[in-house]
This record gives sequence, structure tokens and C-alpha cells, in this order.
Amino acid sequence: MRGTYVVQAGERRVTVDIHEVGDLYEVTIDGVTRQVDSQRIGGLSVRSLIIEGRSYEANTVQEGDRCDVYLNGDLFSLDVYDELWARAREGKADGAPRGETILAPIPGAVVKLLVERGQVVEAGQSVAVLEAMKMQNELTATWGGVVADVKVALGDTVAAGTAIMVLTPVDAGAAPEG
Repeated sequence: MRGTYVVQAGERRVTVDIHEVGDLYEVTIDGVTRQVDSQRIGGLSVRSLIIEGRSYEANTVQEGDRCDVYLNGDLFSLDVYDELWARAREGKADGAPRGETILAPIPGAVVKLLVERGQVVEAGQSVAVLEAMKMQNELTATWGGVVADVKVALGDTVAAGTAIMVLTPVDAGAAPEG
């Protein structure tokens, strides 16, 4: 996981930047940066974290934008949005064009990526194909937009709720001709 996210817990909302630095992650939350050693233990959702010399066990359960984090036994329920998606969500209320994060509806393998970063897509257009239990599931864009980021690679295995790609609204003045 790397990039910029908006995380909300109740009324508190923070911006989180995550970058890989060697074997560690550099995590900046509202301007405060910490080095985090993160190792997977047990299942896919359990991680051992070492932050400023203190050890934590984190178990995450993610469904769409909702992420429940059990940290040393305490539950934290968070809403986690890609920064671009958070900006797009804020624009929805005023009738602005919509952005979208396309999520995996089920666990599976990414067998086709039908669009690439920078490409303009139409509402309803197929953008990727997941395969689960020998059945292929086509993922489509709900809204038209520009592919701002492709979060997965061909062949990746993803969990339900994993972000596949992020679309941002097309700026009418920057739309390609043709």
C-alpha cells in the first residue's frame, strides 16, 4: 500500500501519505512522519508493526471503503479513501462531475486490464476482468472519466474491496479531440 489517502474515524479526518523506503514504510499523518516496519504474519490481513520501537499486531477487515482495524485487540472503524476519490466524493454534492474508484466486487485474479493510465473511459465501459472459480467478471466504470491510476497489475490476486483503478472527472477543456 502506497500513496495518499484520506482516513476518517467519526468526525476526525486526516490525510495519510505512505511511501516505501527500503524495507520500511514512511507514514506521514497530518505532517508528522514515522518509520514503520510492517511484516505479514498468519493470514493475509494480519501484520506485525513496529513504530518508534513499539510492537503492534494489526488485523484488518476491509469491505469497500470501510476498514475495521483491530490494533492489539482494540477496534478502530475507519473510512479510507484514495485522495483523488475523496476529492471526487466531495464534488458530488454540488453536481460536479464524478470520479470513481473501481473496486473488486469479489476476490479473484486480474486476468485483463482493458484500459491504461491517462485513457478516457465512458460510463458503462469495461475496464478490467477478474477471474474467480473459473468465472470471469467484467468490471465497468459507473461514470465516465480519465484513468488516473491503475492500482493492480495483470496476474495480481485481489481481495473483495481492493481498489483496481481510480477514475477522475474529465475536464471539459482537456478532453481529447476525435
